[in-house]
Amino acid sequence: MKTAEAESLYNLTMKHYEEIGHNLELCDSIAKIKEGLKEDSITEINLISELSAEEPDTSRIFACLLGSRKNVILKKFVADYLGRAGFEFEVKRPVITAEKKYRIDILVEDDDYAIIIENKLLGAAYQRNQLARYIRRMEGEGYDASHIFIVIIPGFYYDGYLQDIRKSVWKLPPDWDKPNGMRHCAWQDAYCCRCDNTQEKEYEARHCHKPEKDCIEDYRQKYLDRTIVLDNRFADWLTECATIIDREEILLHSALVQFSDYVKLKYNLKQSKKYIMEMQEFLKSKLVDESKEADTNWRTVNDKLRQLNDMKAGLESLRRNMSKDMINRWRDNLLAKNWQISSEDRKYFGMKINGVRCGCWSGCEGGDENNKDQPYWGFHSDHDINEEQKTMIEDILETAGMKNSVSKGHGFVVWNSTLNGDTRCNALYEAARKLGYIQ
Repeated sequence: MKTAEAESLYNLTMKHYEEIGHNLELCDSIAKIKEGLKEDSITEINLISELSAEEPDTSRIFACLLGSRKNVILKKFVADYLGRAGFEFEVKRPVITAEKKYRIDILVEDDDYAIIIENKLLGAAYQRNQLARYIRRMEGEGYDASHIFIVIIPGFYYDGYLQDIRKSVWKLPPDWDKPNGMRHCAWQDAYCCRCDNTQEKEYEARHCHKPEKDCIEDYRQKYLDRTIVLDNRFADWLTECATIIDREEILLHSALVQFSDYVKLKYNLKQSKKYIMEMQEFLKSKLVDESKEADTNWRTVNDKLRQLNDMKAGLESLRRNMSKDMINRWRDNLLAKNWQISSEDRKYFGMKINGVRCGCWSGCEGGDENNKDQPYWGFHSDHDINEEQKTMIEDILETAGMKNSVSKGHGFVVWNSTLNGDTRCNALYEAARKLGYIQ
């Protein structure tokens, strides 16, 4: 490389690092603005967030809200959301369950209709053939297709959310009632089917469309018009409900306010107007030169956005590597305690206890099988667990003092995020040994 070219490359690299340093300084200054505003703000306590609620917990909360006295909340829900999906039925004697029947997050069953509510508030991945399986179950209960409605609570709403759901989620294969990993169409991970293979577009035609292997039903087109995705106004809708209920319903009012606040937290809608204005004024003072033309200042702000996106990608990559490194460090700590565990480098460690894996995962395994790059511990099985295994897991959790862990019901029987995986797993292994499940 010529000297001039090398010097030019060096200067560009140094400029890039200077930009990163400047951006970090801006972030620190904005954090101080936010911290300063906290001192003047009211006390904010969200019990759902403080208790680290997981998706099954939030499903139960929303189910309780819908099941309020005289079905006031449910009637408003179907009127405000499902009316545009063709819902014209009377709410009579609804039975509302959460995380029970057919493992559906929230299920509303009434004389004339059924509402399947799929809760993705915390970003869980869609299971293999998930919506198709639920629809078939409701058809098996005797509901006509035109009387079945689907509601999705997304972790992040955008206009194309419904269209972007994997095609296999709507498809029902012949072996749909087999365990997740045993279906013929299983492909790549714990969630995808062969028809999701976008890298090899002819794969589906070659392997799936054959006698006894083709899908029984593709519900997508039939149910798109009867599927509602709750948007960012859902939190405000919950607050609105709190204003129409009987004044004596103090606990219901409190629950609605708390759940609305929690949804705002998850949708990142809680930035105060004062904070936004002060942050905007600060950034304007640092980036905008009033002596320059508007288009020049616009480009400056746009360049800064691009730089921050680049920096975000770098931070996310750093976080992924840190999560993977923690798996190895925790594994080594447990090996030093003489636990007989197996592992995949920087991905997983654990042991099988009575046919169920108990260990830690990095949270960044790839595809849908991740936990937003944060490590998590859990009990995992490729097949449906039996009653003996379920009892074992419950006993271990109770003995380890971790009884309130999350029940998932799909693959990961129970799991939770952690930054202390070795401590968590050591407690689980000690409990399993004390109970006689391992030697």
